Amino acid sequence: MDDWQPINTAPRDGRTILAYLPAHAGLPTRQDVVAVFWDAACGWATAYSGACLDAEPTYWMRLPDPPAAVERHYSDGHHDHPDASTGPIH
Repeated sequence: MDDWQPINTAPRDGRTILAYLPAHAGLPTRQDVVAVFWDAACGWATAYSGACLDAEPTYWMRLPDPPAAVERHYSDGHHDHPDASTGPIH
């Protein structure tokens, strides 16, 4: 994965990146590293909801690759989990 870079070098083409927000550091729940994208209307916005940030990020990095997908194959030829028809477990 790439190292943190100054925010002024971040892509502003709509792709999602990780941003560091020092104003949110030190909170009980970790909110200082957020997935964001550049929105021409409001600047940096969260990738989760599209809400405009209320603090300016200072650093950014590319998103890591997602985990490798593991596809399960069962003897009946289906790719679904064998218990998928029973619904969620509560």
